[in-house]
Amino acid sequence: MFVHGVRGAGTLTSEDESDDDSTDDLLMRRREECERKARRGEMDPRLEFTFQILIDATGLPRHEIMDHVFEGDMLDEINQLFLPHMKTKLVWFYQDMLDTEAMASVEPCKPSTSRQLQPSTSRAALMPNVAPIYKKKLFLTDVCEEVANEGNLFDDGQVMMRKMHSDEIKEMAKVPDQVQPLEERVKSWCKRLDEILKESEQIRRENDSSGPQDELEYWKKRGAQFSQIVNQVNSREVQMTILCLKIARSKLLKEWKETDKKITFCYNESKDNAKFIQALETKCHSLYLDDPVKMRDCIMGLLQTVKLIHNVSQFYNTSERCSALMVKITNQMIETCKGYINCRGQETIWSQERALMKDKLTQCIILNKVYRKTYHIVKAQTILPSTRPFNFSENYIFGKFDAFCRRLAKIISMFDLIDDYSGLFQRRMEGLLLGDALDEAIQNFTEIKSIVMNKQYDYLDQRNGDFETDFKNFLAHTDELKDKIADTIERNFDSVWETPQGIRFLTRFEKVSEKIPLAKMEEKYDRILKYCEKEVDRIIRMYKKQKDDPPVPRMFPPIAGRIKWARCLAAHLEELLSNVTTHHIMKNLPATVELSRRHKAAENMFKTYETDMVALWMNQHVSDADGCLTKHLLAVCPEKQKIKVNLHTTIPLLIREADLMIKMDLPVPMVALTLYTKNDHFTLVKDSLQFLINDFLKAVKNVKLEVRPLFLPHLIKLSNKIEPGLSQLDWVSADWQSYVDSANSAIKNFKILVRIVQFG
Repeated sequence: MFVHGVRGAGTLTSEDESDDDSTDDLLMRRREECERKARRGEMDPRLEFTFQILIDATGLPRHEIMDHVFEGDMLDEINQLFLPHMKTKLVWFYQDMLDTEAMASVEPCKPSTSRQLQPSTSRAALMPNVAPIYKKKLFLTDVCEEVANEGNLFDDGQVMMRKMHSDEIKEMAKVPDQVQPLEERVKSWCKRLDEILKESEQIRRENDSSGPQDELEYWKKRGAQFSQIVNQVNSREVQMTILCLKIARSKLLKEWKETDKKITFCYNESKDNAKFIQALETKCHSLYLDDPVKMRDCIMGLLQTVKLIHNVSQFYNTSERCSALMVKITNQMIETCKGYINCRGQETIWSQERALMKDKLTQCIILNKVYRKTYHIVKAQTILPSTRPFNFSENYIFGKFDAFCRRLAKIISMFDLIDDYSGLFQRRMEGLLLGDALDEAIQNFTEIKSIVMNKQYDYLDQRNGDFETDFKNFLAHTDELKDKIADTIERNFDSVWETPQGIRFLTRFEKVSEKIPLAKMEEKYDRILKYCEKEVDRIIRMYKKQKDDPPVPRMFPPIAGRIKWARCLAAHLEELLSNVTTHHIMKNLPATVELSRRHKAAENMFKTYETDMVALWMNQHVSDADGCLTKHLLAVCPEKQKIKVNLHTTIPLLIREADLMIKMDLPVPMVALTLYTKNDHFTLVKDSLQFLINDFLKAVKNVKLEVRPLFLPHLIKLSNKIEPGLSQLDWVSADWQSYVDSANSAIKNFKILVRIVQFG
């Protein structure tokens, strides 16, 4: 708004003062334009990089850095860094300071019904300590550049009344021929003003991305426009013209008063609205500068400010205007979300990491929910008694954001579908799809995915109907691929359900069926249960047929082998039934209950068989082992007529039985346990005797035939050393070691004698 005071003899003329103001006005307009571009993210990326360096160095928020840059008029100096052959460095000095000088309070002007211009003093006459403050307050509501460049509506190229005095005007009003040109002049003024009023009363055409900053610019421009008109109306030329018509009692005064009244109303309205929207501007910084996560913190204060404007403002209190303001807030949220998602147009939804992309989309959806929830909270709050209800059309305010979030949800579902298929293909459909079938499915899915990923339109534009068509086609093609994969898997594994691997493949099928609808899962459950029933019957029949002479495992003694055989049958059924009874679906089927009952009966049968075998095992008599231990250490094999170690097979058998029984956690009789503890002793004696026999036979065979008669006495003597093991010593004799040592010594001496005789 342009303001001026009464000129004295020593003051500047209005033309000189306006020229002086125009330079500062142009500077301020440029600053405001740069500030708006910065908040919208439209500034040169190099400037954005410079701002980021300053943010990192000072720790100040971005908007404060921008305020310092704009207030200090640093943009030109910064831009010189980016020009060739200009500055190569700039140094900033920053220091935190306490603001000890109180700001001059500026009382907000109440809307008036009459035009009253506020007198102001020339900037040259202001006190030094107050001038910067007033200057800042003045320029915060300065006019836009296009308004400043508009011409004077009342300038018709004629200067008729400026130098006339009141007496001259009175005389002029008495002459009709002189009044008529003035009436024509006022008619043209009214016509021009009516055109402006009609234009301002028309419905505003705004794009879908208009934000609260655009609302502020609109009312600033409108306020500046009507402020300029008010100043022009109060000019001497216009006032003297109207005064002349008043004296002449012209009929045109009625039309002029109506027009003047409308101008006054529009002036007060725009000034009042600009003041309130200006108060909202600081609350809107987060909408332009922050991401959706940080933006959630400012929504409460923003909506409370809107509600306060709705309750307090004289002109901005209608549902239509507040709804329009809320829609602009919604628009800016959507635009900020789009910039957050695509990194201000530098990336696409496909070029970024999938997890990060899904998180961004989710944060935008959460912002919409918080926005709506906060609206209901503010709506229920009572700021002042007897205030207007803060209630608007939610579909009008949130409808666009809801549509945007529905678009984001579809993109997320598309991401999830692509990730699910990619994961399944990486795991080869849990091993259910192999070879050419897998390669063909991967190729088909890659083609489907490439079609939807290579579109040139904006995926984030909720108004774009092409995406909806492509999304439906994407779902249709993936459903077709699902059916094809499911049919292939069903056909390849149709016969596996009547095998022991059926329950294992069932788990794989269920994992795949979470993403791909595999049919007839209930039929698979029935087939597996029927196979289990047949397997239980087969095991029971096998047991009854083989229990008297079962197939004992290799290297197992009879009793331990029988028990192991029974346990293997029980373990087979236990594994089979445990997979069924622990399955989240099959365990609740009626057939599973009957199967569990039959399995329990078979399990009791196996336990009874094991108990009988253990009882037979525990009935071992000491006499059985004693008879085997009293046998001589050595004996002559009747069939081969050779000396052999005479350890009865019962002893190793009992030791082996005891060893396996202990490993199976079964009881062991005392005689078998005693033998088991002496296992190392029997092994040592047996190995020592076997070595003795082998060494004796080797020494005898080394004697040549021609000298054997000479060695006959020595052979008889050597045989006498061996003879106690054949006739005197048994397996419980304590002097077996001395016997073995003596015999080994005799054999050694015999070998020496043979070597001396035969080789000299």
